Amino acid sequence: PGEVILLYSTGLGQVAPPLASGALAPVEPPSHTNPARVTIGGIEADVISSIAAPGFAGLYEAAVVVPDGVASGNAPVVLSVGGASSPPVNLAVQ
Repeated sequence: PGEVILLYSTGLGQVAPPLASGALAPVEPPSHTNPARVTIGGIEADVISSIAAPGFAGLYEAAVVVPDGVASGNAPVVLSVGGASSPPVNLAVQ
């Protein structure tokens, strides 16, 4: 808890300013037009940023703070943007 982690994903939608289809995200990448929401172990996490991953096409990066109160062990992580949620993936927490 308290550590910043990076989550990588595809299919998170539009960014602003928009990127052309297949274009690599620049060094100073655009942010998502819809805010990202992340839960870890069922607890809302602080999303620092949600951007197009610099140097990649179609890849997104979310910087997230693991919230206090997440129990040690495998904690399910769910990323949601624009009303759509990812399936849970496990994060090892100690």
